[in-house]
Amino acid sequence: MNEFSGNSSPDEQTGPAIHVAPKAPRKISGMNRQGGCRVLMLLVVAISSAVAAAAGETTVQQAVDQVQRETSAKVLSVQTLQVGKRKIYRIKLLTPEGRVRVVDVKANE
Repeated sequence: MNEFSGNSSPDEQTGPAIHVAPKAPRKISGMNRQGGCRVLMLLVVAISSAVAAAAGETTVQQAVDQVQRETSAKVLSVQTLQVGKRKIYRIKLLTPEGRVRVVDVKANE
């Protein structure tokens, strides 16, 4: 007789087989996807900033920072426009007085 049950043979003394289910794949939450998109966007901005700096032109971030310093306004949107050979950043702002302004900043002078 063994310690597991009174009716088992010596070969069955190892005990019952334990089955461990594999982990289910993790579901990616919306927050993780958004975080990934933010990281990707920051990477794109960093790369484009490096390329623009090497080309001797103002980056989008530099243009936005400049306009915010000069106007104390909140940036609503930024568009990059190509007018002939010139690149222009069109920045839409909300002033502290509550007015919407549009400012154009030349990227390459």
